[in-house]
Amino acid sequence: MQIVIDIPEETVNEIKDNVMFGVIPSEILWDVTSAFVNGIPLPKGHGKIIDYGYVVDAIDDWVNAEEYRYTNATDYLRKRVANVPTIIEADKAESEDE
Repeated sequence: MQIVIDIPEETVNEIKDNVMFGVIPSEILWDVTSAFVNGIPLPKGHGKIIDYGYVVDAIDDWVNAEEYRYTNATDYLRKRVANVPTIIEADKAESEDE
């Protein structure tokens, strides 16, 4: 199972600072437990998860670029979107079992 969780940066730093001592304070454990409880499970077979801010930037660049004004927009956007960084890889292995 893959799950997206949100943990405050200060909690992450406290975990890193305390992990070498083998004792994690209960308030940190509470924050982590809450993050799991409130996490968002990703569905089986999900596609790759990308930062759509990059996609919006690609579209803005194309709209504002004079050299692409009279070219095939689809090809340009496909190339730009293909280079968008992946945040979480697609879950194709599990979806093939269904």
